[in-house]
Amino acid sequence: AARADGRWAAAYAPIRSASAETLPADLRAAIDANPRARRTFLTLGRMNLFALGFRTNNMKTAAGRAKKIAALVAMLARGETIVPEKRTRGDRP
Repeated sequence: AARADGRWAAAYAPIRSASAETLPADLRAAIDANPRARRTFLTLGRMNLFALGFRTNNMKTAAGRAKKIAALVAMLARGETIVPEKRTRGDRP
């Protein structure tokens, strides 16, 4: 029923439209300032891009937002992601 009446497409539209360009500018600047975070960032798919933007935009205060951005950049610098990225054959250890 949800697919037939368009609710399915509407529910997943924000994820499908997620890209590096749709991220908040302050988050993107913080990622670009950290080479290790940027390296991980360049490997991210839409699910992780959406999750980064959602978690940043969901913060209620400027201080909370800054703290969240610092935590997300640190996570990326460690090579970690929110949602595990699918591995390709060339990614095997």
